[in-house]
Amino acid sequence: MTSKERVRAAIEHRQPDRVPVDIECLDDVWESLMQHFGCSAQDDVLDKLEIDIRCVDYENAYVGPELKRQVLDNGEIVADCYWGWKWRAYPNYKGKNLVFVAFDPPLDDAKTVDDVLAHRWPDPDWFDYDAIRQECRKYDDKAVIFGNAGIFQWGTFARNQEKLFAEMAMNPNIPRAIFDKCVEFELEFYDRVLTVADGAIDILKVADDFGTQKNAFFSPGMWRDFFAENLRKLTDLAHRHGAYFMIHSCGAIRSLIPELVACGVDILDPIQKLPGLEPEGLKREFGDRLTFHGGIDTQHLLPYGTPEAVAAETRHFVEVLNRDGGYILAATVPLQADVPIENVLAMYATRD
Repeated sequence: MTSKERVRAAIEHRQPDRVPVDIECLDDVWESLMQHFGCSAQDDVLDKLEIDIRCVDYENAYVGPELKRQVLDNGEIVADCYWGWKWRAYPNYKGKNLVFVAFDPPLDDAKTVDDVLAHRWPDPDWFDYDAIRQECRKYDDKAVIFGNAGIFQWGTFARNQEKLFAEMAMNPNIPRAIFDKCVEFELEFYDRVLTVADGAIDILKVADDFGTQKNAFFSPGMWRDFFAENLRKLTDLAHRHGAYFMIHSCGAIRSLIPELVACGVDILDPIQKLPGLEPEGLKREFGDRLTFHGGIDTQHLLPYGTPEAVAAETRHFVEVLNRDGGYILAATVPLQADVPIENVLAMYATRD
């Protein structure tokens, strides 16, 4: 099987020749892996590890209004975002691994729906779709993922999160307007991307963190009320273009999984080591309808465990979740600077 065939077989719940694998890393992990393999590019590392998936970035395809960027005296970077807020990027480990935090939410003072509608929302015309097409076409035999943050995540950047939560309970018109405007842009933008990609994109990925380490932010009913209709629009869009839909949500979101399935989600990422997300239960209850992505613990096992422990846990996840397909092996979140290279190699050596 090619990587594209392998990933698609897993998502379609057909047994692949081996479990497909994916990887995300912070910068210094990429550097360590390149040094280990004696290569100079991330794509070379992906080939060495036989990674089946490639993620296409569209940052360089932005051609819209100028976005200001400045480097502060302390090394932090402050930059405009085309959504209207600002990013602050600061290094979190030995001067590397820039962490981006959104601030100065442009809708914090909005008092009415009209105020929300009057905001300068991003325009799909601000992107060079031919550049995106060329990036997607670089990986014909690989499975290609494309996407970004989702409706809820964008909403929490546009308006203070605490205020947004309170309004969802007591004054829902403003949050609904924000979420609707976010999905309005996403639907047109992703439709144009998927059209020019012409089948090259296998997975449309949207990232929305709906949970904490203990539970979901919302009851299933509240989640359904605010997000189900718009999420269904996005999954339908992906499926019309022959792509699968992946949703990323950190947190203990077991109570929301039936809602995600009902909205047409194909792949759930990640599987954190949290109550309700045990692989046996997930496979038993949802294994015929969902493919699971991730699962190898980045909070405790990968940074602090031995290579033998990593291999054992990886073997367990593959044995449980890869029956009749339905699993893509990866860590729960991008590999951090505290993960020894030996543990990274142990995880990917235990794929069969």
